[in-house]
Amino acid sequence: MDLKLNIYKKGEVVKTLSTSTYELTLGVCEDLINLLGLGKLTETDKEDIKVSELSDLIVVHWDKFIELLHEIFPDLTEDDHRGIRVVELKDLIVTIGKDTFKRLFNFNKKSKN
Repeated sequence: MDLKLNIYKKGEVVKTLSTSTYELTLGVCEDLINLLGLGKLTETDKEDIKVSELSDLIVVHWDKFIELLHEIFPDLTEDDHRGIRVVELKDLIVTIGKDTFKRLFNFNKKSKN
């Protein structure tokens, strides 16, 4: 999974963190499912999840999201936090969430081993 996170200062990108080798662990998948309450959502809820609801979950579980970011991007520093745009953070979390479900529940396709 290719992931990137831009760090901004005064509207300019000053640093881009990226990874193409990050693989979700079962523990991270479990954390995402629990943090986002995805196990309790109906199919309709999954389609209609609102950005405000996602934002509320991020705020409530802020420490876990920061821990996850540092796991994905080991070069991320605490100083970098101030330069992360919220919309990009949201997009990153959505991408990771989608990939989590794709990997966990894609049982119909044959694996290439």
